[in-house]
Amino acid sequence: MSVSSPFFRRVDRALAALLTLALVPAGATKLAALPMQVDSFARWGFPPALMYVVGAAEVALAVGLWLKPLRAIAPVGLMAVRSGAVLTHLLKEQGDNIGPAAVLLAAAATVGHLRRDELFARLRRRGASEPR
Repeated sequence: MSVSSPFFRRVDRALAALLTLALVPAGATKLAALPMQVDSFARWGFPPALMYVVGAAEVALAVGLWLKPLRAIAPVGLMAVRSGAVLTHLLKEQGDNIGPAAVLLAAAATVGHLRRDELFARLRRRGASEPR
């Protein structure tokens, strides 16, 4: 499986668009400190600064999906952010919010998988080795 295939290129673009359309507004609500976000982070016991960090990461990584220097690593960051969202909803017993977070995690993982060759090539150029 490779992004060089026309089908997988379309899948990659569609999922990147889904992630961007979902995460830019979600991140913007955190950066704007909308009351629902402030209340949620407070209810979960997280410091207010974390809301801004998560919001900035969501926006930056969603945009990074489209920028050539970042397009291979952005899905990895999104998987980390989305994993945090899924865990938060699980641990804070908010089962109704796990679905959207899990779908976005799966989308980020799929994009990361489709872009893995590009990521490994970048890592090799920087002197890192591909996992065995």
